Amino acid sequence: MYYLYIFIRRLKGRKGAPIAIKAGARKIAEAYYNAIMKGMDYVEQGMAKYMEQLKKRELYALDKIAKKYNYVVVKNQSFT
Repeated sequence: MYYLYIFIRRLKGRKGAPIAIKAGARKIAEAYYNAIMKGMDYVEQGMAKYMEQLKKRELYALDKIAKKYNYVVVKNQSFT
């Protein structure tokens, strides 16, 4: 559940502690409800998957802002 910790920390920075705690508790409650009432198993997303989703969202936002100001985002290329 390490991704929940990262989720709460990110939200706390943007919205404040009370909202972040409530959102984190809701995620835990939904997982518990699905496990108990619907018989679904809780499957950990994993840190790598969460960070990949976060990276996609950030890159999308960056592209959107760049288009707004007529800039082009170029991915850094490493030469090895």
